[in-house]
Amino acid sequence: MEGIVLLMNISSNQRVGLVAFSDEAFIEFDLDDHNTSDALRDKISRVPYGGGARNTLTALYKARHMLDSANGLGARPESSGLRKVSILVTGKY
Repeated sequence: MEGIVLLMNISSNQRVGLVAFSDEAFIEFDLDDHNTSDALRDKISRVPYGGGARNTLTALYKARHMLDSANGLGARPESSGLRKVSILVTGKY
């Protein structure tokens, strides 16, 4: 997972959030919690591997909730014209 972050140039123009999941899904951090690659890599390295089942559907619902600008989790409104991208990683990263 950290390798993906190395390829990204995280700045105020890009936002990254993380939903971790196993039996349940949790928003580990919101889209506006980290604005540098170093801070993002540090946070990702501290996310525990949950093991257990793969509740992918709940994780996708949480990600969709995070990407909805009305929820106050850092997503920009649709009118901004910026793309919203989700990356799903399953298994230990």
